[in-house]
Amino acid sequence: MAGFSGDETAPFFGFLGAAAALVFSCMGAAYGTAKSGVGVASMGVMRPELVMKSIVPVVMAGLACGLAGLSAGMAIGIVGDAGVR
Repeated sequence: MAGFSGDETAPFFGFLGAAAALVFSCMGAAYGTAKSGVGVASMGVMRPELVMKSIVPVVMAGLACGLAGLSAGMAIGIVGDAGVR
């Protein structure tokens, strides 16, 4: 069996990049959730009758992110399926 003849640091930097992507995406999601929570809470204090209206952008952003992830997964699946045939 032949030994590994490629760059020895490539797997390290590959996994480091994947970990950084996960960390920064979670940090961004936490920041956005905190900002929207503060906005909805301040709306509840200042104008309680508009609380349901202020939740609509948060829900729409979640739906947009979910649908974008779904479509990206479908595209990756189709390309991967075509690549192994």
